[in-house]
Amino acid sequence: MIPTGDKIKRDKIKRDKKMKRKIISLTVFLALFLICGCMKLGIDMIGAPTMSRIIQKMNHIKSYKLAREGLPGDILMATAVTELSPNNAILLKDCAYIYFAYGLFVEEEDIEYAKELFIAGKAYGMRALKQNQAFRKGLEKGLPIQKLVHSLGPEYAEALCWTSLNTGLWVLQNLDDPSVFIEMPDILAMAKQSIKLDDDYFHGVVKAFLGCYYAMVPKALDPDAGPENSQIMFDAARKVDGGNMLLIDLFEARFLAANINDEKQFDSLLNHILETDSSVLENGILFNELAKAKAQYYLDHKTLFF
Repeated sequence: MIPTGDKIKRDKIKRDKKMKRKIISLTVFLALFLICGCMKLGIDMIGAPTMSRIIQKMNHIKSYKLAREGLPGDILMATAVTELSPNNAILLKDCAYIYFAYGLFVEEEDIEYAKELFIAGKAYGMRALKQNQAFRKGLEKGLPIQKLVHSLGPEYAEALCWTSLNTGLWVLQNLDDPSVFIEMPDILAMAKQSIKLDDDYFHGVVKAFLGCYYAMVPKALDPDAGPENSQIMFDAARKVDGGNMLLIDLFEARFLAANINDEKQFDSLLNHILETDSSVLENGILFNELAKAKAQYYLDHKTLFF
């Protein structure tokens, strides 16, 4: 059942109260390090290992429900340890990844909250990219991102990925506002540079994003866009892990099949997701479980797409 406006408001109030309690606990915990003069030690002992544990849990957890309930706490912890080391590019890009993941989890039930998560993820991603001096100084001079991404080497491939995906999904959730397309040249530049630096990163998800974008934009606006090129990008993304990353099928159904009004392909892709064992993707079971939950939702609410 699609949540009502009142239910969404009630859920948001409950969620905000829980998050405030966790923020207070984390603030007290982190303050102890500051009071004891152990800031640097706290970063070394808590930051990287804590973030690593959060990422590992996300990669291996098998329960969609457990992940859905646990991610808010993970986000708070990831944010807290990142802010202990605000210029740590690794922590910043990992934080961008976690915000992106949680945005995917909540977008069906609370789209406005998902947008907030994607914007926060973008901010962390941009902070990671700004650790590159040439990139940062270029932005300070007012140069557009698309002119600066080539200054970023392989160590920034992941940050480019999560920055482009957070910003890109925010745009795709705001298609009713034409002004959001102003950001697309920069988003595409980051996505393409990410692919150039690491062609197969994270199961080809950046290629799938390009497939989503190409599906939604007519060739008249972008010569690289259109259904044919969208299909090419989805197929390229699928090849990275032999079709085992089920989010690829989900995105193709939602953005390509629905956009070209191909109900048969829509059903086929989503049913394939539901029939596939989530464990086929090593270190990615949670994302396949997420794809299953979303696939069922899309099938149950097909009138939203056709």
